[in-house]
Amino acid sequence: MRVPFWGPGYASAAARELVRRVFEEHGVEELYSSCLVRNPASWRVLEKTGFRHVGFGTHPNSKWTPHDRFALFELTRGEWALQERQHPTSNAQLPKQL
Repeated sequence: MRVPFWGPGYASAAARELVRRVFEEHGVEELYSSCLVRNPASWRVLEKTGFRHVGFGTHPNSKWTPHDRFALFELTRGEWALQERQHPTSNAQLPKQL
């Protein structure tokens, strides 16, 4: 996402909508995600989307070095459904065009 769009919650709203669609429309039971440890904004988006941090790892892609640590996350359909019952998302509005 380009810098001018950082901060107002667009990434979090998009991530929540993607998770909702994957669980509700595609029957997926569990999602996995990761972000670079040095990227706290992405870490926060995953937390706000309901993912739980489960550990750390590295990535086999040659783009990343062994020093590039990744935070690993998981979210099950059951965890997501419980979170939705406790704190329903308010159909966050994404901009029509970026």
